[in-house]
Amino acid sequence: MAGTYAGSTTSISQSADFTIEEVTGGFNLASTVSGVKSYVNLYKQEGKSYVGIYFEKTASSVYTWDAATKSVKTVYDNKDQFIGTSNTNKYTNVGAVKNATDYFVVSFYTVE
Repeated sequence: MAGTYAGSTTSISQSADFTIEEVTGGFNLASTVSGVKSYVNLYKQEGKSYVGIYFEKTASSVYTWDAATKSVKTVYDNKDQFIGTSNTNKYTNVGAVKNATDYFVVSFYTVE
């Protein structure tokens, strides 16, 4: 998991563990990347047309639960952004998506 996208899997045993930390207005998403606690943040690189996800040491994106899509969302550049992937066979990675109806959104599960 690095850069503007993260990998995806349908296998729980191969999936990454994420934690949710409550903050004012929602929560932060975090995971361990290369042994370091890293937060899932969204932003657009200069000169790029798309919003990417980045794993960073400091949280900057605040997420909320969207009951209509059963997914998490955040607001970036005054627009709702979801974490998901294209609904084509072209991509199998996960990144920021503009809406939850034209894409597949990420699902988070509690495993006990």
